[in-house]
Amino acid sequence: MTDSTSPEITLNAGIHANFIPQTVLMRPLFIVSLLCTTFALAAKDFAIKAESSEISFYVPAKITNVRGYFRDFKLGKFSFDEKKGYTSAKGELLINTASVFTRDRKRDAHLRADDFFYTAKFPAAVVTLRSLKPKAADEYEADISLRIRDKSRDYKVPVKIQAIDKDNLRVSGSFTINRKDFDLTGNHIANIIMKDEVETSFRLQLAR
Repeated sequence: MTDSTSPEITLNAGIHANFIPQTVLMRPLFIVSLLCTTFALAAKDFAIKAESSEISFYVPAKITNVRGYFRDFKLGKFSFDEKKGYTSAKGELLINTASVFTRDRKRDAHLRADDFFYTAKFPAAVVTLRSLKPKAADEYEADISLRIRDKSRDYKVPVKIQAIDKDNLRVSGSFTINRKDFDLTGNHIANIIMKDEVETSFRLQLAR
């Protein structure tokens, strides 16, 4: 709401190990301080690895259940202090609502129209991550705000965060929204056929 070290390290700050006196290199606190600074800077460079990520939704319906996807999304503002851990993460996920895909062209066009996402006026849905609270190993509770069209709602979402390696994180979870909270009402027939509850799932790989 996409990780490299060697005995001869080139630091982000532009300092090369060969140019630091040996007496300084023997000071562990100095080395740790430099490395932590490097990692904290690099943590800001995370981006979503699209080919390993997915945002989907599922709507039960009387005739045919609908499963759809958004094929275009990215991180907006994002900050993460690696020294403080995942709970320091804050940021935004921007979803291009015109990229909705349900394997039915006519239905996709209707979802882009003004009685659903109204993509011409509201091109992005925005998930804002405000805080993460640890619950168990790799498990957190995310305090998020979701904005679709001009409506916003707050949610507490169970999230799993796994480090694939030092440069890749996998973030996954799901939660249920009520489409009427966001004026995703459709026409009369759509409201008769479709349930109001929409299960939203995400699996994101963040890489740097």
